[in-house]
Amino acid sequence: MNKVCIFCGQPPENKNKEHVIPKWLMKLTNTENKIMSVGVNWEKGEEIKFNFSSFTFPSCTKCNSDFSKIEALVKPIIEKILNDDFVTSVDLVMLLDWFDKVRISLWLGIQYHNKETFNLEPKYYSSTRLRLKDRMLAITNCYDSYKGLRWTGTNNLCFIASPTCFTLKINHVLFTNCSMDFIVSEQLGFPYPAFEKKNINDDKLTDFILHNGTEKLSTKIFKTELYKPTMIISQPIFKVANDFQTNTYDTDYVKK
Repeated sequence: MNKVCIFCGQPPENKNKEHVIPKWLMKLTNTENKIMSVGVNWEKGEEIKFNFSSFTFPSCTKCNSDFSKIEALVKPIIEKILNDDFVTSVDLVMLLDWFDKVRISLWLGIQYHNKETFNLEPKYYSSTRLRLKDRMLAITNCYDSYKGLRWTGTNNLCFIASPTCFTLKINHVLFTNCSMDFIVSEQLGFPYPAFEKKNINDDKLTDFILHNGTEKLSTKIFKTELYKPTMIISQPIFKVANDFQTNTYDTDYVKK
């Protein structure tokens, strides 16, 4: 993996450094000076450890500035959730954006530190993966005394191949975040694939045919049991599919 901007994937313009874990979150969890494990070097079999404040990657100054606006908006949202305060639907969309950014940034970090092992060039970066696929966030207040920051699910081959799901615990609240094509669409009554396969001419593309959808909400989003009690936020995103099968989404149910 070349030294490119973690946001846009291009050689950094007016090179800057992006903290994968923002400084405000380090301060909130009292982890500024703590050593953390960010994964394993799969070739050497050695754990990769960083001081939280040193876990940075190259970025363009403009990209960094643009994403800092999201950080500024998300900080009070996280604080409200930690305090069991009310959050709006607009807050939750912004929070989902932020989790897209953190999830992909952690994935790029693992890719970078294993560049000689897997020799994989990322197909996308933080800015190009924002609001692109269905996404889900489960929020669980553990009501424990934990003070800190930790994440799980990023240091395995499944995540390295496809960064779809991870957990992030911020003090006493656990967040489980997933995002991939159509992961919640069928359960929420939206169009979903009846058939899909890799495009024979381009292995980066997938061909699919869509069902119209049931237009009914399922009472259970996943068969997998999550921590309880938990609040689940689900958002179907059909921008890509709509570009190819517009008529499928031209329904009263989808418009509502």
